[in-house]
Amino acid sequence: MKKINPLLILAILFAINVSAQRKTVSNLKSTTTICSLVSEGEGGMVAKDAPLILYMHDSVQNQQIEIVFTQAMHKKMSYDPYAKLVNQKICITGKLSEYNNAPAIIIHNENQIKTSSGEQVNRMTANY
Repeated sequence: MKKINPLLILAILFAINVSAQRKTVSNLKSTTTICSLVSEGEGGMVAKDAPLILYMHDSVQNQQIEIVFTQAMHKKMSYDPYAKLVNQKICITGKLSEYNNAPAIIIHNENQIKTSSGEQVNRMTANY
């Protein structure tokens, strides 16, 4: 019976890991639309100058995406994103980038956020 070389196994595992990392990095900086349920995040309540971060799950990449509202953007919004978006299914359009070593979409304009039916969130009246 032939023995399997442990170095060969390590080389194969390394190649698989590098391939997966390239796939994730290649999707960064591309404009995308993600429609998903928004879950609670962090920031805003931590420090006055901290960004508000909410979370969505990207089912295509099977990863959590951070939705980042800078403090300046948070103040410009016509509604409180935390109060209006958490536990709602919405669509976010923007460039997928990296924020604190995690995939993120940084909100620059309120129009990046729509309900799953395409309605502006600030006109959203009922849970759907």
